[in-house]
Amino acid sequence: VRNVHSCLADLGLPIAMSNTPTAWEIRQVLDCPQQNNSFDCGVFVMKFMELWNGSTLNAECRQEDMRFYRQKIVVDIILAKENLVRHYCPADDDFDEADMKAYVDDKVET
Repeated sequence: VRNVHSCLADLGLPIAMSNTPTAWEIRQVLDCPQQNNSFDCGVFVMKFMELWNGSTLNAECRQEDMRFYRQKIVVDIILAKENLVRHYCPADDDFDEADMKAYVDDKVET
C-alpha cells in the first residue's frame, strides 16, 4: 500500500485523505476465477479491474478467453493515440483500425 501511495505521489496526482490507499477497503472475493497456467496472471488482473463494479465482477472471466484478451490488449496498445510510434507498425494498404478493434472485440465477446 505504501508503494501505491508513493507511486501516486511521484506522478503528482492529488490524493484526498479519504482516498489514500491506506483508507481503501480490502475485500476478499470468494469463488473468483483463477488462471490455470503460469503466465495469465496479469491478464486476469486487468480483466478483473475492467469487470469489477465495486462489489462483484459484472461479467464472466474465463481462462479460455485469455488468448483473445491478450490480443485485444496488444491491439489497444498499438493503436492507442498515446503510442507515438504506432505509425511504424507494419500494415498493408487495407489496414483499418476500426475494423481491427471490432474484430478483436467480437472475438472477445464470443
